[in-house]
Formats: sequence, C-alpha cells, structure tokens
Amino acid sequence: MKFTIEGISELALQVKSMDRAIDFWSNKLGFPIVEQWGYESGHFHQNNKENIWATWLYVGGHTRLGLWLPRNFSPLDKIEKKKKTDF
Repeated sequence: MKFTIEGISELALQVKSMDRAIDFWSNKLGFPIVEQWGYESGHFHQNNKENIWATWLYVGGHTRLGLWLPRNFSPLDKIEKKKKTDF
C-alpha cells in the first residue's frame, strides 16, 4: 500500500516537568499555548488548570506540539498497549 503524507498535524513529547517544558517551549522559544488538559482518575479534562497534565502549543502551519507528563497505565491498559496492530 502506498499513501502520501502531506505534513504533521500533531506531535507529542513526554516530559518530566510540565513547568520546565512550558518555560522552554513557550516562554523561551515563543510557541503560544493553545490548550491545556488535566488528568484525574483516568480521564482527561480541560477544567482543572491547577493539575496540568498535557499542554498543546501552536508551532506553525497546521501543526501543534503536545507536551505530556508520563502516564501511569493500569494493568489492563498495559495489556492493551502490548497488542499488535495491523497496518
């Protein structure tokens, strides 16, 4: 199968410190924050600005960069992640 890639829509990086990552990518490099998510009890949400788990930055064109803290997967999540995907 052959397909054409036209660009990158999103790219996510796992970071150890959200504060340090935001300081570098947004404050130092100047990429604006467009969205932030919290993560509690296995769910993402946009309402909790005190517990930021993911930050999305606009980096140009149609592309945004995600900064995500490490996620602690449940045993069931780990089983799902090990399943092979067929492409």
